[in-house]
Amino acid sequence: MRKHICSTLAIFFMSIVAFAQPDVDLKKYQEKYPGVQMVVLEDIEELHIENQKGELVIYETYYTKRQYLTKDAGLFRERQLSFSTFSNYTNIQASTFVPNGTKYKKIKTKEFTESDDLESGVFHDDSKIIKFAYQGLQIGAQSELSYRRNITDPHFLGRGFLQGSFPVEHQIYRVIVDPGVEMGFTQYQIERDFVSYQKREEKGKIIYEWIVKEAPVIKSEKWAPNPTYYTPQVLPRVKSYNSNGETKYVFRDVGDLFNWYETLVDTLNSDTDNPMIQSIVDSIIDGSTSDLDRVKRVFEWTQENIKYVAYEEGLGGFIPRSAKSVCTNRFGDCKDMSSTITHLLKYAGIQAHLTWIGTNAIPFTYDEVPTPSVDNHMIATYIDKDGNHYFMDATGRYMPFGLPSSFIQGKQALIRLEKGKYELYTVPVVDPATNLLSDSVFATVKDGVFTGNAISKFGGYYKQNLEYKLEDLTEDEKSKFLKSYLVKGNNKFLPENFVEKYPYPDNRPMEVSYDFTIGDYAMTNDNEVYINLSLTNYFSGDKLKKDRETPFQFKYIALFNSVVVFTIPDGYTLDYVPKPIDIENDLIAFHSSYKIEGNQVIYTMTSNKKKLNYAVSDVPLWNKSVNIINKSQKNVVILKKTN
Repeated sequence: MRKHICSTLAIFFMSIVAFAQPDVDLKKYQEKYPGVQMVVLEDIEELHIENQKGELVIYETYYTKRQYLTKDAGLFRERQLSFSTFSNYTNIQASTFVPNGTKYKKIKTKEFTESDDLESGVFHDDSKIIKFAYQGLQIGAQSELSYRRNITDPHFLGRGFLQGSFPVEHQIYRVIVDPGVEMGFTQYQIERDFVSYQKREEKGKIIYEWIVKEAPVIKSEKWAPNPTYYTPQVLPRVKSYNSNGETKYVFRDVGDLFNWYETLVDTLNSDTDNPMIQSIVDSIIDGSTSDLDRVKRVFEWTQENIKYVAYEEGLGGFIPRSAKSVCTNRFGDCKDMSSTITHLLKYAGIQAHLTWIGTNAIPFTYDEVPTPSVDNHMIATYIDKDGNHYFMDATGRYMPFGLPSSFIQGKQALIRLEKGKYELYTVPVVDPATNLLSDSVFATVKDGVFTGNAISKFGGYYKQNLEYKLEDLTEDEKSKFLKSYLVKGNNKFLPENFVEKYPYPDNRPMEVSYDFTIGDYAMTNDNEVYINLSLTNYFSGDKLKKDRETPFQFKYIALFNSVVVFTIPDGYTLDYVPKPIDIENDLIAFHSSYKIEGNQVIYTMTSNKKKLNYAVSDVPLWNKSVNIINKSQKNVVILKKTN
């Protein structure tokens, strides 16, 4: 059926090409989409699911036609298609239609090159790419691409995106299914004026169809989360199908997904008397004082001794390697490290659990999307006798025990408790006080130079990030980095004499103490001196555009704390201090105050964001709060000469 459709489409568009006028097309779309490089004229994707004698045959067909509107059209010349064990491409056809007077000249792409998708770094899998190029691509040209993609496993159907980085004139996402195949669909962010839906039966097939007309461009905005959070999309799944009179289940619900995942790990780490594993565990837990201490030791040993390297092929992307293999080779990816942690703990007489989870790049829960599209990560979970959950991700070298990776906060975890039994548990968002960023400053001013000493503290994720930034730096490089990282006041901030305390694995916040001067910081006018004691504005530049269209997201929420103890220099008295500022709403907390003790002014500020994910509707209150904060951060104390 699709072959016929593709052929019909090709004839249809070729007839258009034969009679179209390139200059008319170009002018039309340039006027309609000013400043846009390219517009998608037509995009048709069909997912076919056929039941052939009790076995599912699944494939996609795809056709797209694009118009190029600017002189940099050559940027789109080279294209590639990616695939792996679970899919392959056939019947790839690509052509360029180049302006030639009042007509288009068709140039077919003849060379398609297949190769391994070799990525640099530590991640290696069985992904392959097919590369090709549109010949003669230029301003005013059009391109066509069509292909068939065969899907070899019903667990991996992919999804249909109904909006993109360029405007779309017309798009169809169609799912064509044989009777007896029960489908499920997650329609996410689909309530848009440019999207319509219909379901019908035609020639013995059930057809689900989403039609897009004149979809605008997805905006790229500050702090926007992964586009999957706000892009309209359809995620299909096979729930069940008839196989020779027997109903076979694929993904009806979370239980089916868990059951399938469990088949991939059911025989993992079945050994109970491996001398090598036992020896490693004995050395790790020697002298330990409690189960929690033993869990912590095993986690930290895995962090320190297993290098993150991923070699994945086919279902190897889902099946962890055995702890024996990982401990022998001393490398592995997230699931391999989770396998190792749980197995080592088994040898220590402690039960821990393999756990599937999606990072913050994925907006869905397991209830919403019970397919592999819902997760992309694996960790280990320890649950103590009081029900407290400890999430362990050993891929982060400086991740302290007891702190979940920042990118899984607020995400739903699928925890394998025991054979046939699972738990859905939401990872809590770490308290802002854990992610402490604080400054304690003791300073005075002389001849316009602000001078003193300070202690900066970094806790939680701030500490982890700082550890990564400082590793492998020379002392000179470290000093230059800390100067930029700790900057205060203005660009004449000069710190020196750095001393670091409590680096990883110490659980206390890292402390960096230093002396500093800030030139030309105090402003004078006749017998008055003006000094801004707010040395760091944590909300500077945080105001958002009023017409924002996308939500915004933060990696974690932190507590900002600043205390500046300013000693009034001899020959001056305090003439003015600003009023306190208090903001407390659902989005932001901010408090600042000034206190006078003898010849000192003590400025105190605390602030924190309230959540990780914000909606577009939060923008007005956010901006109002940030405006008040930024205005308060410009306030000054005033000193007056006494002689």
